[in-house]
Amino acid sequence: MDSISLYELTDYIKQVIALNFTEAIWVHFEIAQANSSRGHWYLDCIETDASGNQIIAQIQANLWRSTHLSLIEKHGTIIEELLKSGVKINALVKVDFHTRYGLKLQIIDINPAYTLGEIELQRQAIIERLQNEGVFDFNRELFLPEVIQRIAIISSSKAAGYEDFKIHLRDNPYGYTFHTKLFEASMQGQHAALEICEQIDTVSEEDFDVIAILRGGGSKMDLSAFDSYEIGLKIASVNIPILSGIGHEKDISVTDLVANKALKTPTAVANFIVDHNAQYESIVIQIAKQIGDSALFTIQNDIQFINECSHQLKFHTFQWLNIQKSNLDLHSMNLRHLSQNRFVSAFNQLDEVANKIQSLDPKRILARGYSMSYIKGRRVSSIQDVSIGDKLQTILSDGILNSKIESKHD
Repeated sequence: MDSISLYELTDYIKQVIALNFTEAIWVHFEIAQANSSRGHWYLDCIETDASGNQIIAQIQANLWRSTHLSLIEKHGTIIEELLKSGVKINALVKVDFHTRYGLKLQIIDINPAYTLGEIELQRQAIIERLQNEGVFDFNRELFLPEVIQRIAIISSSKAAGYEDFKIHLRDNPYGYTFHTKLFEASMQGQHAALEICEQIDTVSEEDFDVIAILRGGGSKMDLSAFDSYEIGLKIASVNIPILSGIGHEKDISVTDLVANKALKTPTAVANFIVDHNAQYESIVIQIAKQIGDSALFTIQNDIQFINECSHQLKFHTFQWLNIQKSNLDLHSMNLRHLSQNRFVSAFNQLDEVANKIQSLDPKRILARGYSMSYIKGRRVSSIQDVSIGDKLQTILSDGILNSKIESKHD
């Protein structure tokens, strides 16, 4: 039986493919798996049946680093979003067969519009533009007030989402009161973007805690106004935090991305505001409890301290009084001894004085042979006190003599 080598077979296949696929072709497929290494991308490409459960075709594709960089330069960073598992893409590929490595597709270009559509492509361009201008994060970096009460609403008065928002705010379980004011604007159509921007300018001139932009869902075409560059720039530039509630989960607009907080629906915005205030109230209650507990703890400690001080004061006062009583007793004893000594000394001194007085008593002096002479009641102490003819009275120990001076001699 005649046969050919494996190389001959694979080389023949290579020639057939080379002859039939002389130019690159556009192929759409789903990426089952995507891996990158050193800038190169390796894709597992599949196609499923109508049910999406059965793989009916499968092949591998390569996106080399140089091609990948050129695609980013051509289409922007959206290429990174396309190279993910589960994403369907439309790619320009060159069919390549190697005798050893088999059949592979070499990706040359990717059409982002196929995957995202023109609206999504435009949205990505707006986002990238706002990021390049450095304003993309401005509103998201603003701090929300600790309590939200004054709310400016940009919406249509006919929008069901607007009514839902008001009902949920009014019927909140905490009984909070809110001040709201509607700034009417179209929520879809060619004039929507302009009217919303004008109302943002109007609100910024008044005193509000937040701006709520409310619509409540719709198709991508209905929500296209919220993907405009003008709205994105206006929201990013205003100095009031903006809360958006314009779509459902699958709809993420430029407005959502640049707003301070993006909620899925107007009802979700209302719930967020109520929960935000409730969280702050909870913090205040917790702080009040902590202050009360701290005050009670401080009071209890102070009472204990006062009681201890009172006990110490009583103890030390009693101890001090005992010491003072002992000192007083000692001083009293010393005083009695001192008084007795003073009295004894005084009595001795009195005796001495009495003795001196007695020794100086004129009667005792007269008894020793002395006499005292007086002239007219004046005691004579010198011969000069006497004149011839004076009557002299002399007192002796046993009587009185009266005489007259006849003469005197010095």
